[in-house]
Amino acid sequence: MIYYLYYYKYIIHMMKHYNCRAWGLLILRVVIGVIFIAHGWQKIDNMAGTVGFFTSLGLPAFLAYVDAWVEFIGGIAFVLGIFTKITGYLFAIIMAVAILKLKLVGGLTGAKGYEFELLLLAASLCISFAGPGIFAIGPRLCPCCRGGKCKSSGCACHMFCGSTNCGGKNCACNMCKGGDCTCMMTSAAACGCNCKACGSNMSTCDSCEMCKNGCTKHEIQQ
Repeated sequence: MIYYLYYYKYIIHMMKHYNCRAWGLLILRVVIGVIFIAHGWQKIDNMAGTVGFFTSLGLPAFLAYVDAWVEFIGGIAFVLGIFTKITGYLFAIIMAVAILKLKLVGGLTGAKGYEFELLLLAASLCISFAGPGIFAIGPRLCPCCRGGKCKSSGCACHMFCGSTNCGGKNCACNMCKGGDCTCMMTSAAACGCNCKACGSNMSTCDSCEMCKNGCTKHEIQQ
């Protein structure tokens, strides 16, 4: 009983003090990426069959190559967290075509239903809209987005880093102004304020520099 109570408290602590949004995006992104890598490689490994299947649907043969390589390379990009915005849109288009051309007549559920394709479509768009999160390679390599300081959504590498929070105001700490938080659990000395997890529902004042004259509750502002 004490064992389970300890881990219950540990999970609650994790939810309060770690960036749950970033972990959620990481899990979703990696799982989607792995699924598309597997399906893409399956098509590449039997390219003749893939081309034959596409032509049987009345689609041009070259689209079979496009589809297979977009799924495979795009899946790798999703796992790494690069080009996630454009890749997510491409995945959504592929799934929309699959639903309309193959699965729509089968209904939502059942062995021939389109629930799986619809789920992948929605999840891919979620990553495109929300960004890859801080546990991604793109935002760390991109000069515009590195350190959470992307100043413009029109920067040259915006599509590379995939950040959708350029110019955002989710956190007031110095390292996070204008973009995704990168400091996570860093201290006030390192971050400028002990924001722990930008965008999280923090309900207590952290006594950071911005709150020295009274709590401003900037940690929970959206």
